[in-house]
Amino acid sequence: TSVPSGETSYWALPWAAPVVLGLGLAIPFAVLTSHPALGRWTEQAGLAAIPEEAATPAILRRVETSVSELPTPVAGSEEKAA
Repeated sequence: TSVPSGETSYWALPWAAPVVLGLGLAIPFAVLTSHPALGRWTEQAGLAAIPEEAATPAILRRVETSVSELPTPVAGSEEKAA
């Protein structure tokens, strides 16, 4: 059924709540976590962390290992290669 213009669809409020709450709380959350002390606390508590911050994925560990095994470039070697 269609809703006539001008009427509020209260049945839609539960469906809209995650979006509305997310938008409504985003700015206060950003302001609060921008404070250095509170930001450090949230980092130590693991709040708002992404999974990669908790445990480095295996593929990234392999890349880091591979990169660390590369030879160190010698200063001026770029000119010789050209």
